[in-house]
Amino acid sequence: MSGKRTCEADLARNADIVSQRLSDLLLAFPAAAIGGVRWRVLVRKYEERHSAALDLMALGQATALSAAKALLRGVAYIVDAADARDPVLAVEDAAALTAQPRLLGTWPSLYAAVCDIVRSNGSQREAPHGARGLLLSQLRPLMGRHWHVSFDESALGFLNESGAFVKMKKMKH
Repeated sequence: MSGKRTCEADLARNADIVSQRLSDLLLAFPAAAIGGVRWRVLVRKYEERHSAALDLMALGQATALSAAKALLRGVAYIVDAADARDPVLAVEDAAALTAQPRLLGTWPSLYAAVCDIVRSNGSQREAPHGARGLLLSQLRPLMGRHWHVSFDESALGFLNESGAFVKMKKMKH
């Protein structure tokens, strides 16, 4: 019986690791906060990044749909389950609104921070019709204080809908 408990504990530990890795990876897709990301794209990027095949059966899951529901519970929801082998996943609002540098699936939190910064630090003389404006050179140092202490514009990049990495350009004024 001790061997079975050890095997179950290993499976649970492995599932926790896979779950965390998939969650972090899904949050690297800005599209995950809008329309969603296809499971096959997420799995392909997982396998590339971690140099390991994602074995659903070893994780106790029979389909991609059941794996997505189990492994991404609390982080993502199913947008389209028409194909159980390739569901479309989107991040939950709470995950998208939690600031995490280098994970641009949390862009809604970044957007909210930029709006707050412009409202509180912007000037009306830099924008027409009573709007407030702020130079990007002024925004950059404020991001660390208002969004996330680890904000680093040189490290900004994201995975597009097909899983290709896109590096963001530096903010200039």
